[in-house]
Amino acid sequence: MMSRNMNKNDLQKIEDMLKHQIGVVAEGINHKLDLVIEGHQLLAQKIDATRSELKEDINNVDRRLMTAEARLDKEFTRPIPGNYYTIGRIIIKKDWLVETDE
Repeated sequence: MMSRNMNKNDLQKIEDMLKHQIGVVAEGINHKLDLVIEGHQLLAQKIDATRSELKEDINNVDRRLMTAEARLDKEFTRPIPGNYYTIGRIIIKKDWLVETDE
């Protein structure tokens, strides 16, 4: 077995090789990190778009519900003398309800 003492040149070569390998690994890690960041940005955009669509859908449903409620109030509510009114078979006065047998 040959034994050889390392000189400055040998140490420099080893150091250069290590720097190169570390640089290659760091580039790979940076590339993967960039992909993760890009993926998160795309997901955030999709979440924002979905949130906007859902808000619009909820507003549309709310608008339709208020329209239906207004139509029902107009068609099925009628006043009765004495501060009463009816909704279908229910007679209402202020904050309490009385059901009819009709």
